[in-house]
Amino acid sequence: MRSSASSALVVLALVALAAASAFAAPAHPHTPLAGQALDGHKVYRITAQSDEQLRMLNSFVEMWDTYVDVWRDIRSVEHPVDIRVPESLQKQFVSFLDMIEVEHTVIVENVAELVQEQMDDIRARASSFVLSADNVHDDGWYSNYQTFENITAWLTTLQAKYPSLVTINIVGTTYEGRSLPAITISSNSTSGKPKPGIWIDAGIHAREWITTGTAVYMIGNLLEGYGVNANITAIVDAFDWTILPVFNADGYTYTWSNALDARMWRKTRSKNAGSLCVGTDPNRNWDFHWGEAGTSTNPCSDSYQGKSAFSEIEIKSVADYIKTKGTYVIYVDLHSYGQLWMSPWGYTDTKPADFNTQDAGSIAGVNAVVAAATTLPAAVFTHGTICSTIYPASGSSADWTYGVAGIVYSYGIELRDTGTYGFVLPASYIVPSGNEMLAGFIALAKYVATQLK
Repeated sequence: MRSSASSALVVLALVALAAASAFAAPAHPHTPLAGQALDGHKVYRITAQSDEQLRMLNSFVEMWDTYVDVWRDIRSVEHPVDIRVPESLQKQFVSFLDMIEVEHTVIVENVAELVQEQMDDIRARASSFVLSADNVHDDGWYSNYQTFENITAWLTTLQAKYPSLVTINIVGTTYEGRSLPAITISSNSTSGKPKPGIWIDAGIHAREWITTGTAVYMIGNLLEGYGVNANITAIVDAFDWTILPVFNADGYTYTWSNALDARMWRKTRSKNAGSLCVGTDPNRNWDFHWGEAGTSTNPCSDSYQGKSAFSEIEIKSVADYIKTKGTYVIYVDLHSYGQLWMSPWGYTDTKPADFNTQDAGSIAGVNAVVAAATTLPAAVFTHGTICSTIYPASGSSADWTYGVAGIVYSYGIELRDTGTYGFVLPASYIVPSGNEMLAGFIALAKYVATQLK
């Protein structure tokens, strides 16, 4: 039985929700958050202290799905939730939070200013570095965010520099016609048999730039370290490493544009019939339990599942490649942010039969990440299933690679940070993130190697 105080809160929350309904639709109810300039947008951190507050917050966010941007999702009581809110809705939003008496603070005062600071820093770093065949491993390259075109050119340069180690394969084509280059790093197999493969992709969600920066750093250091660093040499000799540094190339390219909402773009750039809203969530579009928990049928939602499973050409192409072109035993999909190392399932909170061995791989990885910290405080990662660790997510990559492609060691990993910068992590974080994640992946690969014997 609820206490009287708890019952009062529920009544208050219901009244608040009824009031919220009156202003839930902004002045232009058919204009989603996408397309709006970022100036004046704040990011609020909200911490529910009770199940009632959590339920009300969930209902409110669902109601405002296309008008606010959830940076860090609603998970559990006392777990912080980060939500970007445009200036036009901030008064109503704060009134609702006050009515249900939930704790909240502002962690980003103006998203546009944060983005401008990042872009100014990128330009300053770029002005002192010009890529050439002689400096492909220069700190000036690794310590800055790069455009899709720059990354593609760099991969081509690596192939020329390391012809015995590097193969570039086009694993698909995007909606807007861009080729998707993936790099495979492989030494000659002494056994004469195909080596087990590791697949890592980054940038499936366009705005998560740290994932692409981290992938670029790992590619370069695997090559530069081969034959020099014993750990890297052993792990390249044991596995073929395939890395797709920019999965959602159309979306990523859009984030570098001058469009008003560009830097916060998450989805693909495909057109949706019957809607002015563009794009599909590429991590809700895989053909495994597609369209179930944690997705949206609204084309304007950042979690839009698409008109059908594999409707996005990028997702279908990469899935086909993974299933037919490699002997992959490890799959990792890099995301940000939150510092989470997650294994299937995402579509259900039921743990799979292989959970214990999957989670042992996660533990090996997260321990190595902590041990590798040097210039920044150690990044402590939470591990567990996708559904229990972050939220339900159907039609996700890791669920498909495990459930359909049979890759037992399938993971979705949320990189730094925990919300200070969110998706706008400064370029100074790239090298530390790349260093710690490379250590984590080497530890994971070593663990998996013991399980394959």
